Amino acid sequence: MAVAANSLFVRKLCSLLPVFAFRSDITEVIYANYLVPHEQLAAWVPAGLTLQRLGPDGKWALFTFLTYRHGHFGPALLGPLRRLFPSPVQSNWRIYVRDPRTEKEGIYFVTSAVTTALHSLGARLMAEGMPMHLLARGEVGRSADGAIRVLLDPGAGSAPDAELALTPDPRPAQEQQLSAPWSECFSSYSDMLRYIVPQDRAMSTLPADGRTVRQEIGLGIPLTACEPLTGAVQSQAAAAIVGGQATALCFRVPRVAFLFTGEQHDRW
Repeated sequence: MAVAANSLFVRKLCSLLPVFAFRSDITEVIYANYLVPHEQLAAWVPAGLTLQRLGPDGKWALFTFLTYRHGHFGPALLGPLRRLFPSPVQSNWRIYVRDPRTEKEGIYFVTSAVTTALHSLGARLMAEGMPMHLLARGEVGRSADGAIRVLLDPGAGSAPDAELALTPDPRPAQEQQLSAPWSECFSSYSDMLRYIVPQDRAMSTLPADGRTVRQEIGLGIPLTACEPLTGAVQSQAAAAIVGGQATALCFRVPRVAFLFTGEQHDRW
């Protein structure tokens, strides 16, 4: 499987296949967000795209990793038969980018990981800009008292690691107060959610072909569904991206009706 996943020839063959819509009934989406000086993320921006910068003089930029459990992730055309597909845990690690030619905005996946070999191989072969890795173990769950635990165990592989122990913040989103540097970039907690949550487009580039690849995604998450969280986030992989001093601001979305609608290409 590893040979096929890393084969440029196999990926070229798969790129000739039609792109189907995919659905998933996602649950327990846990966002961990880091606001860091934009220079910290500049090295991760692919050629042809620019980083979305925030705050006074564009000093800051945002990095997010979100972890969730799929609900029978498979081709939408299968209808009820999609229930035959597994429901793996997946984690997407992303920065926020812009195409200066079209002014379209979206997210770029720095890395991603999933707990099933089927979805890992499928993403690598069928989706441009989806650097999917296989987790040895992945967990995301909520106990009866509301406590949330997220575990990403890469084992001996190349997937990112993370361990989150979180609890619901008793104050709802509309009562949350942002501290610096978040308050320098967003006028309110709701303003921050409006920036982070409606990210319905993944972007990557193929410089040799002179094009930007857009993967259009339907999420439709109402901001009122976002629940603030407090607690501890530990991740060597995240620290390597954002630095050891950055701290995560976390929130939860209970469920998402995910729809991957297709892939588009913008010529340079």
